Amino acid sequence: DQPVEVINAGLNYATSAELLASYTFRHRYLEADWVLYHGGGNDAAPVVFPNYHPEYTHFRAGGKALTLRPLERILLRSYVFRIFYSLWLSPIETVYQSQPYSFSELDPTEVHKAVQDSANFEGFRRNLDLLTQLIQMDSSQMAMIEFLTASPKKVGQRRKDLKPILPDFLAAIEKNRQIMRQISSAQKIPYIKMPEEAFTDRMFWDYCHLKPIGEEIKADLIFQALVPLLENNH
Repeated sequence: DQPVEVINAGLNYATSAELLASYTFRHRYLEADWVLYHGGGNDAAPVVFPNYHPEYTHFRAGGKALTLRPLERILLRSYVFRIFYSLWLSPIETVYQSQPYSFSELDPTEVHKAVQDSANFEGFRRNLDLLTQLIQMDSSQMAMIEFLTASPKKVGQRRKDLKPILPDFLAAIEKNRQIMRQISSAQKIPYIKMPEEAFTDRMFWDYCHLKPIGEEIKADLIFQALVPLLENNH
């Protein structure tokens, strides 16, 4: 047996755009033997918002720059003012701004049209294709892990904001899975499927995040899929 170091490079509510940037500027320098990509779910969100752009600029905006004004510099000498000032700053997104508004405000008719348009999946395809190329260029091995969701019923119960557009949102996730399978086949990258029958709705906290028992099952499935791949490389 050989020791294995596992680094969780996941990002909160990240799309393939943020993961691509994160790998490009940070994680590739870890010189990993293997990189596991487990995504495709969050990239359904840019598809359903209007004015689609493959760079996701319609969905993510640049954060707000913060510049202290002269009076603020003086007031910040007070520890009490610093506390209130930090509370005021806490909701301000300085790196990037998240989605423009809630899913519940989307027009279901327009969402349906957007999901039917293959052009609205070009950003995900671009990002994932470039990410795989960079990982291979860095002489690392890569595997893709299928994005897992609870049943449509569970998703509708846990995400009321998605209920009006639920069939199309899940269809967008499935189209992203198809893109992952296509790229994995073209680039000869292992694709690890998550069998739905191995998971029940009770294993999910919400529509996609698993409870500990579910995470254990998923981790074991990934491990069992990786073992022969690792053995073939030695």
